[in-house]
Amino acid sequence: MFLSRLATVAGLACVTAGQVVNQTSCNDKNYTYQELAGYGLISGNARDEYGDTIGGIGSAIALDRSQWKKLSNGSYNGVLWALPDRGWIARFHLLWDMIRRQGFKKSTHFTDRHTPSPSNRKLIRSNGRNTEGTLNFQPRVHKFDILFTPQPNATVASPSGNNLFFTYKETIRFLGPDGTPCTGLDADGTGHISFPGFPDLPVATYQGDGFGNDGPGGKRIPIDSEGLVLTPDGSFWVSDEYGPYIYRFNPAGLMIGAIRPPDAIIPMRNGTESFSADSPTFYASKGAGDDVTPADNPTGRDNNHGFEGLAVTGDGNTLYVLLQAAANQEGGLNKQTERYARLVKYDITIPSAPRYAREFVVPLPLYNDPTAKASKNPKVAAQSEIFHIQDGQFFILARDSGAGHGQSVSLSVYRHIDIFDISTATDIKGTTYDCANCSIASDAGVLKTGITPATYCSFIDFNVNSQLNRFGVQNGGAQDASLLNEKWESIGLVPVDGLVGDDDEWFVFSLSDNDFITQDGYLESGEFRYADGSGFNLDNQALVFKIHLPDHSRPFDRDP
Repeated sequence: MFLSRLATVAGLACVTAGQVVNQTSCNDKNYTYQELAGYGLISGNARDEYGDTIGGIGSAIALDRSQWKKLSNGSYNGVLWALPDRGWIARFHLLWDMIRRQGFKKSTHFTDRHTPSPSNRKLIRSNGRNTEGTLNFQPRVHKFDILFTPQPNATVASPSGNNLFFTYKETIRFLGPDGTPCTGLDADGTGHISFPGFPDLPVATYQGDGFGNDGPGGKRIPIDSEGLVLTPDGSFWVSDEYGPYIYRFNPAGLMIGAIRPPDAIIPMRNGTESFSADSPTFYASKGAGDDVTPADNPTGRDNNHGFEGLAVTGDGNTLYVLLQAAANQEGGLNKQTERYARLVKYDITIPSAPRYAREFVVPLPLYNDPTAKASKNPKVAAQSEIFHIQDGQFFILARDSGAGHGQSVSLSVYRHIDIFDISTATDIKGTTYDCANCSIASDAGVLKTGITPATYCSFIDFNVNSQLNRFGVQNGGAQDASLLNEKWESIGLVPVDGLVGDDDEWFVFSLSDNDFITQDGYLESGEFRYADGSGFNLDNQALVFKIHLPDHSRPFDRDP
């Protein structure tokens, strides 16, 4: 049974600047969404210090609290860490192979000058597989200086220009424990790689340089980065979708720790762990999926539905990590049944020795997709990020898919930062639910008797056009740069007072993931040039919401 305690005090129709947009009570704790306070962007063709496209930096963000300052003129500055995922994913699997067969070489830019003939282009589109084609991209995290100037008087009639600005600082690329670069390539269908003091890790074996050119080949740890947590000592944690695992890196990007989740979450095929997400390499000539059977692992995390959400408690001693949606044996193979996601808690008081502490179930929200027939509704809104607030309550970013800039549908119907509360949820840690063949729900997504899930409460709706229009952007309508992107996948929180938030007023930052979609793209230190097969150029967009947390909230218990 889905448990929810929700009271909406002011409806979403209240949209004038300074008014309340929405209020929610979740287990007797009151939250207020006051207004959309800001908008900014990073150009989709911006490049980092290595010459590579900065890409989908909204997979996760972290705001360095020690750098967040309120200036005398009412503006704010700070440092924002932004995490892209596994790099550009080819939209048409045969694209690079077609270019190579026509005689173009490394550094060739796929422009109109080099476009294959119409018949070849048709072949690419008809034989290609959508959003597949992984590359030997080295995962990384970027840092930006930010300058934010609230514009409370912005209105629909007199919209504000952009009031959030980003200045690139630096990039940290990820290395395995032995110093070998990590990779965005999909993991092998079988096998692993081992290092002293680490659990067995997924491994990706590649040919040549991993971009379709000559090279020595090799093996690397594959990471599809999705969650980010900073620590006071300068190290940071990253959760990924491939394992799914949680990795700890030192300030230079060297992997110094890893957490393997309970066996029920590990993907299994034919009785053996199999970390492949059935995402072939971009340069493969066969034009098909990975050599894994079945393509969808029967148990464990679904392909590309791993640890999407990662959060830390305010004292820095506890990590929480949440699957994007249900594991496959628990309904994860269907958009209508993937509702019950596992939330795992780790004690990281000693960061070098994380301890598996507890586990809970989070019921993801449902929405009706207007483009689907009735029998395909309602659908589950998979989650893209979590953020711990206080006392077992979390923000969670849940959304629909396939709607926004660059998509066939422009109008999103569910794109929220909501709240869930685990104070009355059942702790499912243990052999009953954690073994490789164990499940918390049926494969039809029916939760087992005796398990109480978290309480779920609706809160911030991204899609309120009367708020968005105050900053010249919108949900739905024309396919142009003012349309919100499809993927919003990050949450960051900083105090309005610029100090500790004693007045309980906070800014919530969220960045979109543009999937590296540009017609002017670069990877492999600028040597691999690409133009996304969609034909679109997507900026990385950012929104800032002003909210009021429950009285006396302290999301951050320790000093900056």
